[in-house]
Amino acid sequence: MTSTVTGRRGRADTKVSQPRKAKRASPTAGPGLVFARGQLWKTSEAYIQIMEVGKMLVHYRRAARAETRGAPIRINSKEEVQAYLRKHRAVLAEECVFKTARSEKRCLPS
Repeated sequence: MTSTVTGRRGRADTKVSQPRKAKRASPTAGPGLVFARGQLWKTSEAYIQIMEVGKMLVHYRRAARAETRGAPIRINSKEEVQAYLRKHRAVLAEECVFKTARSEKRCLPS
């Protein structure tokens, strides 16, 4: 419901409306698309490696080749990364396992 408030000079200055309900973020990426640390996704034009996964954000690297190191880490919401992967028909290339910070990572082909 919208109402108009008039100012001192009789003009409509502002509009007051009822607050909207906030949309809740989905906890997972949807059916068959769940993010985990170390995953390597392959699209037709680039590789995306998931570095960290939080409640609402994903830290990832996007590079032209899978073995590229030193690509900048980008941060985006889960929904936007999911939409990008779905739009470009990404395929999970590798599922990596990180044991601890001191040990080396161990990648298992999917």
